[in-house]
Order: sequence, then C-alpha cells, then structure tokens
Amino acid sequence: MKTTRWSCALLVAAALVLSQERAWADGAITSEAELRFNEAKALAKLHRNEEALAKYMQSYSLEPRASTLLGMALTESELGRHVEATRHLREYLKNPKAQNTDEIRTNVLGPLLEKTGHVRVKVPAGLQLLVDDAPTTAIDDTVDVKPGAHVFAAASERREITVAKGQTVEVDLVLPPRDASGPAPTAPPLTDAPPAEEPKPSAARTIVPVALGVGAAVGIGLGVGFSLAQKSSLDDADALRKSQPDLCADPTSPACRSRDDKLSTAKTQGTLSFVSYGVGIAAGAACVATILFWPKASKTGQLQITPVVGSTTAGVHLSKSF
Repeated sequence: MKTTRWSCALLVAAALVLSQERAWADGAITSEAELRFNEAKALAKLHRNEEALAKYMQSYSLEPRASTLLGMALTESELGRHVEATRHLREYLKNPKAQNTDEIRTNVLGPLLEKTGHVRVKVPAGLQLLVDDAPTTAIDDTVDVKPGAHVFAAASERREITVAKGQTVEVDLVLPPRDASGPAPTAPPLTDAPPAEEPKPSAARTIVPVALGVGAAVGIGLGVGFSLAQKSSLDDADALRKSQPDLCADPTSPACRSRDDKLSTAKTQGTLSFVSYGVGIAAGAACVATILFWPKASKTGQLQITPVVGSTTAGVHLSKSF
C-alpha cells in the first residue's frame, strides 16, 4: 500500500508541473487574436462585412475581448442581423471592460431594440431554456427574438407567444406545484432486527486506488500529447506567417485559410490538453484521498469519492452516506 500511496502522490505532483506547459502558448494565441482583430477592422472599412465578421469571430474564439465583441455587434448590425447584434451588445455592456456604455446603450442598442422583439422569461433553476427548439441563454432574464411567433420551452412546459417590433412580453415557465392533497405515506411497522454482522474489509479499497492511479497516468499522458501537438500546430502557423509576411493580405487565399486551420486546431488541442491534465489531477487526488480516508471497515456508512473537473479547476469531492 505504501508503493501505491507514493505513486499517486508523484502522479499528482507531475500533473501540477506539466499543466504549466500550456502557459507558453498564451502569448502566441494573444498575438493571433490581435492580428485577426486588425484584419477584421480593415475589412469593415472596405465594407466587406461578411469577411470582417468571420475575422471578428475568429479573434473572439482565440481571446474573448470586449472590443472584439463590440466589433462583432456593429458588423452584425450593418448586415441587418439585428437579433445577433442586440444580444452581443447586451453581452458587451455587461463586460467590466466595456467603454462608452451610455453612448452605446443610447445610440446603438436603443435603435436595435426598436427593430427586435424581447421576451422576459422565468425558467426554473437547472433547466435548459429552448426557443423554437434551440438551446438559448437569457441575458438579464431577457431573450431577443425576431418579431413574430415563437415557442419557449423548459422541460415539459411550453408557451407559444407572438411579439412585435419593440415589444416586450413576459413568459413564465416555472413548473406548477404538484398536488399535495393526497394522504401522507405511512411508515412500516417496527420489527426486531437481527444483530448486524461485523463488516468485512472490501477488495475495492485496493482496487479503486489502483484504477484511479491508472486514470491519472492516462490523463497526464494525454495532456502531454495534446500539449506537444498544440505546439507543433502553432509552430507551423508561425512558420507560414514568417515565410510569407503578406500571407493574409487576401483573407480568402488558400495559404491564409491553411494558417487559420492550424490555429483553430491548436486552440482545440490546447483545450483538450487542459482537460486531460484536469482529469489526471482529479484522478490522482482521488487516488490519494481513497488511501488516506477510506476506512478499513465501516458500520455507519460508505465513503464516496468523486473526481471533479471544471473549466479552470480540478479536484475531488468526498461524501459519506449514512
């Protein structure tokens, strides 16, 4: 058991060190995001709005900046995509780095609100909101839609509404309370229970740490692999740009698209690397926790250990049932 304990501890330490490798790519991604943003502004000045919007979206996917979000909204407004522009402006105004908010709210968002419909919706916590069968997230409890008929749904609750230009309507999707008028359930009669047997140590106490240790090793290995693949993709994109300084003078050229594909692949590989490291850390932490906290035998309950991985965190959740 000592060997297993030290193996798990070393895996956790290795995962924490290796997870720092992704920091080297941050500067390259930021540089590419700025490049896409500048390309988008240049295209917008030439009224090539479709191409400009595509570049804004690429920049925002690499680094979600408030200025890029505003550029997307203004370009969508020029293209007549009023619903998308309104939604992105609402997101921009909620961003702590937004500037000239009063002017933008009055002179840009105001006219768009007159061209779109708005639905203030109440949705039970934890349920996905659907608008016309498409998953949607309300901003400040409001969903902007095209004028006309729409179907709002959450779980089994559905509401059909019609909204006109500049109109705001309310939709309540809170589920109705269940009928509690029926008789309360009665408890079964008490009986003399036989004496409880002394619990025996479970083989799972050995199997689970081993399985978690293997999971940690796999997660770390995948994280290293995706991290190296991301570095290769970014190096290829950088080499293309250095070899051809005017590579994206024409954003639609095959060479520029090839570099865009490499950057998109690098973004995906970086995300997979982070997730893999997170899984490895969580599994390693769970391995250590099972060794340290799992009792040899329990009369009162069972220890449950669940790895937890999020977009920025990784760890383990311990609970005990009684």
